[in-house]
Amino acid sequence: VAGGVLGPAFALEGYAFFIEAIFLGLYLYGWDRLSPRAHWLTGIPVALSGLLSGILVVAANAWMQTPTGLEAALAGPELTITDPAAVGPLAITDALAVFRSPSWFQMALHSSLSCY
Repeated sequence: VAGGVLGPAFALEGYAFFIEAIFLGLYLYGWDRLSPRAHWLTGIPVALSGLLSGILVVAANAWMQTPTGLEAALAGPELTITDPAAVGPLAITDALAVFRSPSWFQMALHSSLSCY
């Protein structure tokens, strides 16, 4: 069930990681091959994509702390939701709920400020 919600965050984090890796390669291997300005400019995407990568991973963690966008299916009409046997499989109602978790902003801000 969690894969449907966490998938978009980790997919975007994969893109951010690849951007970071590409520009880090340009930054390191272009040290003596690029002009000083171009070398400095290749460091900016490294920092920004690293920040984005961290924020997206924290989004997945924040969703696991305070999950939203899920709905429990009832096992039968005669059972109430207070009955543990009444809760059936969970259904995803919002695939982008990981980005709407109530704790995401605080956790991402805390993590980002502590890293930089």
